Amino acid sequence: MTLEAPRKIDHALFGYAEGHRQLASTVRLPSQDMYHLGAASDLASDVRLDPAKSYLTGLPLVESQRYALIRTWAAPEMPRPGCVWSHVLLLDEEILSTQLDMSIFLSLFRNPKQMDRGFYSESLLLDADGPASLPSHAPRADLISEIIGPYYSHQPTFLRSSAGADALEAAIAAVWSQQWPRLRMEFSFRTAQLGSRRRRSSRYDVQVALSDASDEIIGSDWVDAATADASSGKVTPLRRFLWRYGRDVKDPRSRFRLLVETYLASFERRPLPMAAATRVFDELNEEDDGSILKQDILGFDTTTLSICPPVSFLDMLRLLDRHGAEDAVDIEEIGRRFGKLSSTEMVEVLNFASAEGNRLDRLREPIFEWSVRQANDELVNAEMPSDLRTRILIRRSDLITPHALSGLRGEELSHLFGSCEGIEAKMVVLDAAVRRDLGEAASDLLNRAPALVAESAIAAARGGELHAAWLQPIVSSRDKLLSTDLLQYAKSLADVMTIARLTNLTRNVFSIGKTSANWASRWRGLERDVPEQDVFDIEADLLSSALSEASSGSWDLIAAILPELRGTINSRPLTGDARRILDRSLPGLGYDNWDLNRRILLALHSLQKRVSVSGLALSTAGLSEVESDFVMTGPKEEPKRKVDLFWWL
Repeated sequence: MTLEAPRKIDHALFGYAEGHRQLASTVRLPSQDMYHLGAASDLASDVRLDPAKSYLTGLPLVESQRYALIRTWAAPEMPRPGCVWSHVLLLDEEILSTQLDMSIFLSLFRNPKQMDRGFYSESLLLDADGPASLPSHAPRADLISEIIGPYYSHQPTFLRSSAGADALEAAIAAVWSQQWPRLRMEFSFRTAQLGSRRRRSSRYDVQVALSDASDEIIGSDWVDAATADASSGKVTPLRRFLWRYGRDVKDPRSRFRLLVETYLASFERRPLPMAAATRVFDELNEEDDGSILKQDILGFDTTTLSICPPVSFLDMLRLLDRHGAEDAVDIEEIGRRFGKLSSTEMVEVLNFASAEGNRLDRLREPIFEWSVRQANDELVNAEMPSDLRTRILIRRSDLITPHALSGLRGEELSHLFGSCEGIEAKMVVLDAAVRRDLGEAASDLLNRAPALVAESAIAAARGGELHAAWLQPIVSSRDKLLSTDLLQYAKSLADVMTIARLTNLTRNVFSIGKTSANWASRWRGLERDVPEQDVFDIEADLLSSALSEASSGSWDLIAAILPELRGTINSRPLTGDARRILDRSLPGLGYDNWDLNRRILLALHSLQKRVSVSGLALSTAGLSEVESDFVMTGPKEEPKRKVDLFWWL
């Protein structure tokens, strides 16, 4: 709205000259407009006009796209009864689009009785900054309310004649000033008092009639808000709202209430409530009807002129889904809006977009891609379908944590393991997998990555957290697991026993480490956190296996375990599995098989004949010089070669 001055306005004079007709004008109008203007400027039917008074008429001229504002006076001096003079202001679209206060035009009328006829053949100059712009009467809120409520509800609109002509004209001018250009062009009124109650002319929306005590104006929030705005005579936030969003609605009169109530809703809560937005889209259901408002509600192509706050991103998607309008939006614009969302909002949006049954096919994948790009711990740990979280974690292995995996199903963990990159991420997945029932996926993981699965399974079993469903798949995959050197995952003898139980090798723990050399390199680093008898059992099994392997590594392992084992044997009788293992594997003496120490020396002598050994190695194994000589040279008599578990029979 601008108030540039001065501005030229066309006008015309109508009166009696052998009939009511145009007497002067600054512009030539089309014939159709002249016809309507001739009727509107003549005395209204059923109206008696006091010579001292006048009335105001306003109506659009469709053919010339002008608006006629008419002041009519009685002309009793004319020879024919009922003659009138009418001064007509012909307002063009520019005036209607830029003039803030329409009451200024009321000061431009001149009674033809007091003016030279040539006045009406020269354009008027409107000086909006001059004293003529000051209204002579402040508009009354009650009269404004009487117009706004019925008029925008498409009901007959009658003002009380008892209010007085000046008050009526001020109220009409206030409502007219509030309207945006397109609505101004449609507004029609006449202040001539009708002679009978409710004899309404279909040509005029607002008319004046005798007061009726039965009239009652029922107030409402939207009427009160619009009345307060029209009464102010200023450019209020509501008026800015109406002028911005009213300009491209197809039925401005019918949409006035919608715009006012949308404005009120926008100040109740931000973002705009979904109910208010849905109403706009439902009522303005054609694509080009109210497109400016709908774009601002969606948050697209917004500028500094935007007044209505947008709905939330999630509600924007709901609107697009509800109205099937996703094809009409710019994906890049949606992406920019998505980039401003918090993690909580992104989760809501992602869940909605990925749900079945909506019509967001064009947006579903872009929203997922944006989510992957902006994902963080808060997002992947939020409530969402497990398959959706899996898809994100596949793309963002840096976000894989035990908490993020807590809700995933077995097959999803298996799929995630096969897709994610990096050993650290894979181990986090496996650590979660071995603690739940994966069904057939367990065997699949064991086949694909036996070493990694073994590490996670052993760690879980160590803490009593390995799911029982893994026990059978592990036993079934024992050969694959043993090929990975399970001993590397043991930090103590308790771990060795755990691995042995998992693989059903409690009577052959040597297989866990595969070779004597491997056991020898790790034996001294294993913590002794099992009962003493278990230590003896393990040592006996390792000694037996080392003798059987007969390699250079055998001597290293023997050197590692023999001092402790012989110390026990020489101090007290050996019991448990340790005794049975040694009885089965050591050479027999026939008459004195109870002497395990001598039998061990005989076994070492037999090993020495197959794999040579140095004196230093024998010394490291805790053997004295005499015992070392025995190992190197052997006994004077060869012992019996037969070894029988029941040697005493």
